[in-house]
Amino acid sequence: MVFYDRYNDLLYFDSPSVNLLISILFAILDHNYQISKEEDQQFLCFFKPLLEKQAATTLFQQMYRAKLFRSKLQKLPIDLIIRKRATLCI
Repeated sequence: MVFYDRYNDLLYFDSPSVNLLISILFAILDHNYQISKEEDQQFLCFFKPLLEKQAATTLFQQMYRAKLFRSKLQKLPIDLIIRKRATLCI
């Protein structure tokens, strides 16, 4: 079964056999090796589990980097001054 989006890009292909899928992927690989990099566009294959794994990894990295950034901000002298003034105001 094949599904297309509104731009006629292939979204989903349910292969009847693994051998057919492997043959298609090798044909895509051969096509990408033979085209001119400056003129033609490569055909890229994306698999949903791999994309989900990459999205989860990217989200984790983003959250970790934000935590590091916030921890660095708390060590700045201006942050200490703001905390002291806020304490006095309360």
